[in-house]
Amino acid sequence: GLDLAALLSFKRETGSVARFPGARSLAREELLALACDILVPAARPDTIRADNAGAVRARLILQGANIPVTAEAEAALHARGVLCVPDFIANAGGVICAAIEYHGGSQAAALEAIAERIRRNTTEVLQRSRSRKILPRMAATELAHERVHAAQAYRRRS
Repeated sequence: GLDLAALLSFKRETGSVARFPGARSLAREELLALACDILVPAARPDTIRADNAGAVRARLILQGANIPVTAEAEAALHARGVLCVPDFIANAGGVICAAIEYHGGSQAAALEAIAERIRRNTTEVLQRSRSRKILPRMAATELAHERVHAAQAYRRRS
């Protein structure tokens, strides 16, 4: 639905998209209840909570902010078949970029690494979640613990 070129041009000219012609402002609760395939809460923590998770109509939530979905809401959404990709998987681009740049990598290398690593980690988390019948956050946490322990063991050997 959006004319992206017109939206970007409007933002450049006015500094905001708030008064974009044909747009309307929605309250946070209305926004969360919109019928959509993918919802990306990316601005603040605790946006989706136990008290409003029932209103979410998306089938997939990619957590772009830090902890935008509470643990209780994730469990409730999971019980309804809504897939939630945890924030530290879906929102890891900044950390990956910093690591690539620290080692002298270019912007193009960083973007390529971000795409590859987020894709690989998301796939691994979702496969683990599905096969073990656990929440994606639990699968992601297990994966993170395994990787930290493996890194610690490597450090002890060197």
